[in-house]
Amino acid sequence: MTEIFTIPQSAQNLRIVAHRGTTVFAPENTLASFCYAGKLHAWAIETDLRYTRDGAIVCVHNETVDAHWKASGRVCDFTLAELRG
Repeated sequence: MTEIFTIPQSAQNLRIVAHRGTTVFAPENTLASFCYAGKLHAWAIETDLRYTRDGAIVCVHNETVDAHWKASGRVCDFTLAELRG
């Protein structure tokens, strides 16, 4: 894979954190975006985890489902089965 940027010699201690993965190549907070971050040698990834009503852990940035599901409300007010639709 081609590097998308070069780190200058003067910044060798710089740590790259992939915010929600590498969203240039894959949707945010997906396994694919995390894998791309690893391939690009990110030092770490940042993600968001939330609990559903039935105690499942889901990886989604927003506190509400409005932006990504055909529903409205907080992630914690839905069961995992409801989110999977």
